[in-house]
Amino acid sequence: MPKKLLVKLFNELNTGIKTPKHPYRYACLASVSEQIPIQRMVVVRNINDNSITIYTDSRTKKVTDFIKNTNASLLFYNYEQMKQIQLKGSISVETNVNSELWDTISEKAQRDYTTNLAPGTEINHPKDVAYQKEYIHFCKLTFTFSKIDYLEIKRPNHIRASFRLENNVWDGNFIVP
Repeated sequence: MPKKLLVKLFNELNTGIKTPKHPYRYACLASVSEQIPIQRMVVVRNINDNSITIYTDSRTKKVTDFIKNTNASLLFYNYEQMKQIQLKGSISVETNVNSELWDTISEKAQRDYTTNLAPGTEINHPKDVAYQKEYIHFCKLTFTFSKIDYLEIKRPNHIRASFRLENNVWDGNFIVP
């Protein structure tokens, strides 16, 4: 098993998630809505073992999608290094988030969870978005993954590996890119 690669991969994800403007601070989150795959970019807030935290507005379509179907994937991509990390697993939705977590978010970011209208609601102009302090629509998504697909485009040989978590132990192999 490519253990060194797995350790390196987790180190890179941990570094990226904690570093502003790092490519791994952001990921493409995929869900299924009415049997159609839907993707959107998200800010990744934390990684702990095989669990990743994402924040969102509780009124978004993705929350409804994940309540109906917990299957999800996260795709990280580093353009400069030509590395792709795809994680597969499931999402749990937590709408009753404690105030301690809310207080860790900057005031500027907190504003994103206090719009009068739900995300995706049609408006006439971007300046028509109104905010309120009384109602907070903050939600925590926890993505738990058990599969990793890693791809690095490089010469003379591309590197691809697949990992699976079973009984709290990661196992994996190099595979043909």
